[in-house]
Amino acid sequence: MVLVYNCSGCKKENIFKPKLPDRGLLQEQMGDEVKVNCTSCGKMENKYINRIEAVADKRFIYLTIAIAIVFAGLLWYYIGGISSTIFLLPFSAWIYESKAASTFNRYKIKRK
Repeated sequence: MVLVYNCSGCKKENIFKPKLPDRGLLQEQMGDEVKVNCTSCGKMENKYINRIEAVADKRFIYLTIAIAIVFAGLLWYYIGGISSTIFLLPFSAWIYESKAASTFNRYKIKRK
């Protein structure tokens, strides 16, 4: 799971570095607003923590696909057709990432 926000100046999506499992912990550590810096235009702004969203980390999913391909090739050589079940690994990684992002996005902080 990766936390992202959109810059209000250039409308580009930026990655928010702290990786926390839910918005409540983010509020405890950073407060209601966080200071962010756009990597495209350099604009500094305060973002309310509800404006930070979680998305599935595609790099993690691609890594599990690569690992599954390598292991499937090795297992196919040694065991045979049963190695095709190793392709469930990327699918389970995608489900895990989607659930983590959904859990983070579901919880919102009320404005004071």
